[in-house]
Amino acid sequence: MYKYFLLFIVSFSFGQVPYSKDNLKNTLSIKGIGYINLLDGGFGSIVGLEKGFFKNHSLGVKFINNYFSPREEKVEDKYGEVHDLGNYQKHNDQSFIFEYKYYFDFNDFRNRTGVSFYTSLNYKIGKKTINKDRNYENDFYFQKIDYNYIGTAIGFVFGNSPGWSIDTQISYLTGKKNKSTNFEGLNEYTLKETYSTNYFRFEFLVAYNFDF
Repeated sequence: MYKYFLLFIVSFSFGQVPYSKDNLKNTLSIKGIGYINLLDGGFGSIVGLEKGFFKNHSLGVKFINNYFSPREEKVEDKYGEVHDLGNYQKHNDQSFIFEYKYYFDFNDFRNRTGVSFYTSLNYKIGKKTINKDRNYENDFYFQKIDYNYIGTAIGFVFGNSPGWSIDTQISYLTGKKNKSTNFEGLNEYTLKETYSTNYFRFEFLVAYNFDF
């Protein structure tokens, strides 16, 4: 078992590095990752495509889908009945990220380690919806948030080409959110808000690279 694991790790470090001038061909990468949220319940996933041009430049797009269903324990509904688990919510967050990357020519370091550093310019657009159970008392029952961000990132790709690689980055994004919240009751109304926001984002993806 140990030797197969060692062979897997070593296989990342040999061959022409993707998105580099040393690579005589351009690279196409299919990438993604999936994850679960044990605390809130639900799952998330990222899938993407990246196409190289002029050797150490690339354009890419990623689709992100997060679905979570948080709930409460020992909660009482509107009818006075207590439930071990109840008042479930449905949070669905879907977005696209469009990015341009430039891979640096750190030739000696890249050839020794198989690591290529890059910087990127990102644009993110998406929508989040929150639905709450109307059988329970909640501050609101439906909310929609449309958002768009722009920002930069730094990261690196570790691996060989063609073959498997790891792509990880940290980005800083700034933008706006348009929030629409529906309140129910004697005076039912909808509150609309627009505000600026920013945040840091970390990403870890597994990719498979094709050369052509």
